[in-house]
Amino acid sequence: MLLSDIIAGFQLSAPSANPEISGLSLNSARIGPGCLFFAIQGAKTDGHVFIPDALARGAAAIAATRPPEKEFGAPYLQVADMPGFMAHCAGTFYKHPSAALRLTGITGTNGKTTTSYFFESICSQAGEKPAAVGTINYRIAGKVISSAPNTTPVIVELSELLAKARDAGSGSAVMEVSSQAIESGRILGLEFDAAVFLNLSQDHLDHHRTMPAYFAEKKKLFLQLNQSPKQNKIAVLNADSPESGAIERALNRSVRPVWFGLKNGRGYSIAAVKHTLDGSSFQITAPAGKALSARINLWGDHNVSNALAAFACAVESGIKPETALAGLAALPCVPGRMQRIDRGQNFHVFVDFAHTPDGLEQTLASIARLKTAKVYTVFGCGGDRDRAKRPLMARVVCGRSDFAFITSDNPRTEPPERIFADITAGLAESGATDFSVIDDRRRAIAAALARARENDIVLIAGKGHEQGQLLADRVLPFCDAAVAREELDKLGGAHAV
Repeated sequence: MLLSDIIAGFQLSAPSANPEISGLSLNSARIGPGCLFFAIQGAKTDGHVFIPDALARGAAAIAATRPPEKEFGAPYLQVADMPGFMAHCAGTFYKHPSAALRLTGITGTNGKTTTSYFFESICSQAGEKPAAVGTINYRIAGKVISSAPNTTPVIVELSELLAKARDAGSGSAVMEVSSQAIESGRILGLEFDAAVFLNLSQDHLDHHRTMPAYFAEKKKLFLQLNQSPKQNKIAVLNADSPESGAIERALNRSVRPVWFGLKNGRGYSIAAVKHTLDGSSFQITAPAGKALSARINLWGDHNVSNALAAFACAVESGIKPETALAGLAALPCVPGRMQRIDRGQNFHVFVDFAHTPDGLEQTLASIARLKTAKVYTVFGCGGDRDRAKRPLMARVVCGRSDFAFITSDNPRTEPPERIFADITAGLAESGATDFSVIDDRRRAIAAALARARENDIVLIAGKGHEQGQLLADRVLPFCDAAVAREELDKLGGAHAV
């Protein structure tokens, strides 16, 4: 496609030449002959520095936010609105793939990943070969396409993925939509059919500064849904979350609100919930419908809520209820979300991504309902992130656990000692003493496992599916589930069933 065709309709000066464009990229390492390279100022790196590298690799044109420092010998487009420009180029180059898919966006502080997995499973049960974009990885028809450096990729990469899904015959796509993604324009230009709001609790205040600002970004997904040209659009809203009312008031007449909730009986509701360590069973009542029996292989009220959100969205999107129920039941687990680790020990071990005060509260409250003996929790807090939530997390963990092992999460560039000081400050205020601080995460996990006895529950919280620990100067390979298995194997028959 010619450069002039890609940029047509966007207010720019005419380029100095009009080369054929073979691809789009923000990463100079992925540039091939004929690509258009977008040089942007990122949080850690400045894409303008990589312009020479991109040209050396065959870039046919450059788009940048600053004037050229020299003559590069290729068309150079200076763009004031880079997010809008990238969305425009991606939509044109990949022929607006979201228009050909039933696109669902899921937002909320907690539960996005689990809800998206449930929805993907339902769509698979319906024969749609869905695409799924989220925190763990990016998938098409159940096949992993790539790992996920971001919950929501930049619009150029996202459009490419959706185009691959469209060309592979996918009928639908589901994506987690983070507040940072919305703010930075990563979903600009996408045509949504449905948007789901799960909840709002404290997180990312290092970035958004205030809860109203954080919520304002979440709400923009629904404002974008208002503008989508699709027909029969729905906004799926959690009746148990007070922010849902503000979202409903922001919807225009082209969007139909759909409600779900565990506590509030509005819309899709739940009854007769039974939890075991092997899963949950419950009754779903649809608006003006009969009760339907449902079962999922995850447990906890928060996961029942996630399943209900996916069910409501699927049924209101046209999938038969019996197909949606089968899809819920077919999902075996979600990586790093209450993931059970079993090496023949006589106690229970779970790895979970809970890394916010509310996420930990939900998870530990669910554990409390199943508690058969003592609960030991391993947790930490991320460095260079919201410091205000650290004492809150500590109080939740120690209030819900018999003993807590405080350890490193992803310290990044922040000294672990300062992170631990913030955590223990919250414990000092509450008078909690049943905890220890063990900097090394493996040793903390090993200590918790060694302490556990028959029917105890060990929760390893915070990192979930992650495969690395982010340090100041490197990424240390680290998987909570793998480490737990290794440390359980070292215990051998000491705790065998």
